[in-house]
Amino acid sequence: MGEARYGLGLRSTNVDIAAGFTAQEAISRLCDKREIFYDEMVDLMRQVMEGQVTQVQLAAILMGLHVKTESVSEIAA
Repeated sequence: MGEARYGLGLRSTNVDIAAGFTAQEAISRLCDKREIFYDEMVDLMRQVMEGQVTQVQLAAILMGLHVKTESVSEIAA
């Protein structure tokens, strides 16, 4: 996975290179009830606004934030 992310693998993954923190990483972290840091949340919200996050992923992120209880830095982003 790391090879594809940095363009060293056989296939090109422009979306992964542009996205430093993916929706899937956010969902995984929220399932573990861990915080999403400010810079990661800003990047994630940019992806949401650009339409790079599916409706299902967005629903999972919002539900995960609610269940975990949002932190100040997550809301501020």
